Formats: sequence, C-alpha cells, structure tokens
Amino acid sequence: MFLVLDSNVWIYAATADEFPVEIYSDILGERLSFFEGFLSGTYETAITPYMLLEIKHGLYRSQRVSGTDVDRVLEKLFELIWTCDSIRADFPAEAVRETTLEDVRGGSTVRLLSHLLGIQKKDVPIFLLAYEYRYERPHILTDDSDFAALSPAEFDLPAISLEDVNLTW
Repeated sequence: MFLVLDSNVWIYAATADEFPVEIYSDILGERLSFFEGFLSGTYETAITPYMLLEIKHGLYRSQRVSGTDVDRVLEKLFELIWTCDSIRADFPAEAVRETTLEDVRGGSTVRLLSHLLGIQKKDVPIFLLAYEYRYERPHILTDDSDFAALSPAEFDLPAISLEDVNLTW
C-alpha cells in the first residue's frame, strides 16, 4: 500500500507519547500502524525536501514537543527516513538545505495548481507527490479538512485517494 503522509501526519506520528502510533483510515477500512508499517514493508511512502522543511517548521510550532526536544525528534525521524527502504527519499541531503518553503509555494506551477484545484499552496506539493506515484494508487493521509475536501476523481485522477484522518492532538 502506497501512502502519502501530509506533514501534519508525520509530525503527529513523530511526536506521539506512545508507540506504535495507530491511525484509523475510514476509506481503507483499517488501522494503520506508524512507523512499524514502514519498517516491516507493509506500507511504502515517499518524502521530498519540501515536506522535510514543513515537518521541521511544524515541529518548532508544535505544542506536542518542547523546543529543546525538536532536534532529537528530527534526528530520529531523519534516521528512519534515510535508513528505511519503504520510505523513498530520492534526493541528496543537501537538497533540504537548498529548498525554501517560500520558493516552492511561490512557484508558478504551485500557484496555478492551487488555483485550479482549489487547495492551499502548501498542499500542492503533497498532491504532486501523490500524482508522481499515481500508478501505485497512492492514498493521501492528512489532518487538514480543507485539503481532504479535494476530490482527485473530479480531475480525472481516480487512482489518487485523499482522506482527513481527524487526528486527536
């Protein structure tokens, strides 16, 4: 199963008090176990430099982890991403340093797709990642009801599914 995790889902899973983190998917009809599902190969995902920056910025804004613990959480998350075969991170580590949220969100493709799809610019890169893996029938998990309101099938993309998992923070 190919899952695309919105940054808020990565943050939720990375800052959980108890492991494994389980999130129920109504659309898939099953309880998803993070990060064990990636380690066991049950699920696959991909991540981009943009997403890593969103996660980093979100962790610093998060109430779930103190500022002094953010680096520890990021270190563990990066270790998982770079060592787990089920998480595709097809870019060099330097790409994260060379990417800015503003540049990605301000790009003409992102602005156009935001307008055409009716979603926020911050969500377009997540949707584009799902599109890149559309032949693997990706399922996007988000905690953003506005993003989840997008219906990929309305844009002739029935292989992509999207779900608001209503996380309890």
